[in-house]
Amino acid sequence: TNGTLVGVLGSNVNGPGQLLNTIDLLADADGQSFWVLELSNSRVQHLSSNGTGLSRLGDANSNASNNLLNPTFFCIYSNAIVLVGDTGHSRIQWYTTTGVLLGEWSKKTDAGFVMPNDLAVGPSGNLYVLYSTYVGVYRPRKSVAEIQSGSGSPP
Repeated sequence: TNGTLVGVLGSNVNGPGQLLNTIDLLADADGQSFWVLELSNSRVQHLSSNGTGLSRLGDANSNASNNLLNPTFFCIYSNAIVLVGDTGHSRIQWYTTTGVLLGEWSKKTDAGFVMPNDLAVGPSGNLYVLYSTYVGVYRPRKSVAEIQSGSGSPP
């Protein structure tokens, strides 16, 4: 049978808890919240199960280093770090779950960097990176605590 729609969250604008041109969704490990990637608003929002904004990653209306431009994919690493494919800037940014920018992976930080098409985290903690012709498997060089302190990067 078909499921029953029990609620609708968000609306077609750009304020906190409001959504515009969503392209990806992840449920949080706590089962009480979820993450939504918005292409047009160039951000990722963490929302409660009732749609209240808990945090926001990125800001298209800023020249700050945490701004995003056309993000197209994201994943959550160890329930603590959110990696966002910032396609418009050809980089991957990583944030705490509260929205603090921790760093980036790009040509500036790695001369061999190639912009991937998607990311996923495996159960062992490896980061799977989808490129046009292959999948790269990375074992993080640093612990989550080291990454959160700004002294390491996920890949």
